[in-house]
Amino acid sequence: MKRSQKTGALLLAAASVLWGSTFVAQSVGMRYMGPYTYIFARNVVGVAVLLVFLAVTGRLREKAENPKALWLGGFLIGTALFAASAFQQTGMLTTSVGKSGFLTALYLVLVPVFGFALGRRVTRRVGLSIALAVLGMYFMCITREDLYISSGDVFMLLCAAVFSVQIMLVSHYGRLTDGVKLSCLEFFFCAAEAGVFMLLFEQPRMQDVLAGWLPVLYAGVISNGIAYTFQILGQRSVPDAVASILMSMESVFALLAGWVVLHQMLSPRELGGAALIFAAVLLSQLPEKHAKETAARAAAAAGSAPAGKVGST
Repeated sequence: MKRSQKTGALLLAAASVLWGSTFVAQSVGMRYMGPYTYIFARNVVGVAVLLVFLAVTGRLREKAENPKALWLGGFLIGTALFAASAFQQTGMLTTSVGKSGFLTALYLVLVPVFGFALGRRVTRRVGLSIALAVLGMYFMCITREDLYISSGDVFMLLCAAVFSVQIMLVSHYGRLTDGVKLSCLEFFFCAAEAGVFMLLFEQPRMQDVLAGWLPVLYAGVISNGIAYTFQILGQRSVPDAVASILMSMESVFALLAGWVVLHQMLSPRELGGAALIFAAVLLSQLPEKHAKETAARAAAAAGSAPAGKVGST
């Protein structure tokens, strides 16, 4: 593995740890303010942290490498982050930290599903991972008594769907421009959109934000300022399969954080469902067993093809 890939892998692993612990801060922060107010506050903190970093390092005055990609990417990624965060915060009103972490991790299973919608082939392995994820969701979200899925579970699944879009956008735009500036714009647009919804649907009060300053500061600095920036920088050099597996560890750390800090435990049934979902996440991102052999056979076939016929249909 190249040095850049090792560095990227460490950044993504660190991001997963930080994201997992932030589920606790999100849950606690909702005791003081509404979802949109919390999203607005934490992203404002994230913007401030990155602006200070860019100013101290002298990169704030540097001309952007690709201004169009920087601003368009920042807007698209920030919009996806706002939508996913809104679903996540709303879902956490009625869903535990551990359950939220595992359901959010389904974005890694949904990525190949969206790829299929774009015309990409879905392998048997991916199909099996989707089946495992659906079974896991059944055990985690649907009770035996009334076969009921809570509204919080639905919001968390919507969050997973939008986060899969955010990941694909980061993969594209993160390679085209400055990662830290892109992350800063991501939080700027996310904060701006959250601010609009906050004023429309909530009654924000400064005393509420000040009362919940610790979870806001933790999420703004640790998750936004550091972890999401690590994601953008890490995805530049790490293969998609490896990056997805590393980021999927977020769900494990969310479960551990909920258990240690908030004393939230899952029932044996929910633990079984969580195990199935985590297995689906890992299975969906593992490289194909015979990928190299297939590539070699394709290369050999191309090399033995008659002149003028290579690549023809």
